[in-house]
Amino acid sequence: MKRKRMTLISGFVALTAILILAGSGCGTTGGETTGTGPQGVGSRTLPAAPSIDEVRVGDRLTITFTDVPQAPPPIEVRVPDSGEIALPLDVKVQAAGKKTGELAEEIRKKYDTFYRRLSVNVRQDDRFFYVGGAVRKPDRHQYAGEMTLLGAIKAAGDFTDFAKRNKVQVVRQDGTRLVVDCKKALRDPRYDVPIYPNDNIYVPQRTGPW
Repeated sequence: MKRKRMTLISGFVALTAILILAGSGCGTTGGETTGTGPQGVGSRTLPAAPSIDEVRVGDRLTITFTDVPQAPPPIEVRVPDSGEIALPLDVKVQAAGKKTGELAEEIRKKYDTFYRRLSVNVRQDDRFFYVGGAVRKPDRHQYAGEMTLLGAIKAAGDFTDFAKRNKVQVVRQDGTRLVVDCKKALRDPRYDVPIYPNDNIYVPQRTGPW
């Protein structure tokens, strides 16, 4: 009888441990969805916004060379989809994903065989994001640093009175699509998604009731 009771207690403890583990797993929320269609967003695991000086596909860069005689002239180049830029003297460098200082140093090393004391500077030209639909100033707006969706909408003059605030669409440069409930984001900043250069934001209009 005593052995049977101990077996029942052991079984109860094991079952309790399993339920606790299962419960802790159910408490997590999904991060940014990267599917091809519009999806909802759970924001506890959203990725951090990239550094303001991180080079991205589509960026326009101005690269200048100084401190040596007969240095190459300044170069203006757009980062292609491959992320690799082509420079004079058949030099190619992977630019996307690097900070401007890191990219400048890598370019300098590539030219070591041609120039001993070359200095390189990489500057990003103005970058933009786009807001359309039911906002007061639909247009492209300059990307001036890390920002969130609500901040981007404020930069576009804020919502109109007829905006459908719970179905705001964000399309990333890589084609990722999000649908964000901005009413929820106003109540809980964890649901306010980051905005990156070249993002397209669209605020639909309510069809009623007015």
